[in-house]
Amino acid sequence: MTSTAPSPLLLCVPCLLGAAGAQAQGPPEVPPRPLADARAAARAVEPGEIVDTRLAREHDRIVYVFKVVGTGGRRHRLVLDGSTLAVVSEE
Repeated sequence: MTSTAPSPLLLCVPCLLGAAGAQAQGPPEVPPRPLADARAAARAVEPGEIVDTRLAREHDRIVYVFKVVGTGGRRHRLVLDGSTLAVVSEE
């Protein structure tokens, strides 16, 4: 006698497709601009020496985070949107 019960593997496929489908429905992520462009934008906003740079995800977007030593030795933290290079925050 043959069994008509579905395979356990087939039962998992709809779950996987549902998870992938939920991610695919969101807006496509825009890749970050080149680092050279981001550094030039950072220098235009905050003149000085860039001593640290990182690419990060903050609040569901990709950002560049710069630490800049400005004139007089004052340290600044500058966050630029990775795709537009707009200032997100400045401290």
